[in-house]
Order: sequence, then C-alpha cells, then structure tokens
Amino acid sequence: MTLGAEVCSANSKKVSLVHMSRIFLTVMLVPNLLLLIFPDAFLRESIWPDTKGDILHIFAFIILMPLGNFIGNKINLLGYQFFGPLILSAFIHI
Repeated sequence: MTLGAEVCSANSKKVSLVHMSRIFLTVMLVPNLLLLIFPDAFLRESIWPDTKGDILHIFAFIILMPLGNFIGNKINLLGYQFFGPLILSAFIHI
C-alpha cells in the first residue's frame, strides 16, 4: 500500500497509518463482534496434545529429522533444516 501510494504521489505516511489502523481494527473487532452475535461460536472441547507416544514414534522422530535434513540439503531446498523433515513427515503421514 505504501509503495503504491508513493508511485501515485500520495502521502505515504497517511496511507500507511490508515492501512495499519484498518488492519488493527479488523483483527481486534471482528472476533469480538462474532462473539457478541454468536455467543456459543467459540465453545469447543479442549484439544490437548497426545502424550501417549510409544517407542516407535520416538525412533521415527529421531530418524526423520536427520534424513529430512539430508534430503532437503541434497535437493537444494531453501530452509532445508525445517522444510526437509516437514515434507518427509507429510509424505509419511499421507
């Protein structure tokens, strides 16, 4: 928005301030308005992480991390330390 305002020779400070205010108000007001209009919309059961993993899950995690790093590095993946194991885990879970 600011770059577009500069190209159109508008006041970029005002445009950035209005844009920031719009985003802030949207993020702060919409959930509260939804809660006022639909009071039971946000009621749900708590979902806690499953901590009942067995030894197979631990070994899979220990193997997936270095293997994903290695594969991600070999295919020149950007951010291979994160995306290599993530993609490998996605393939296994699918």
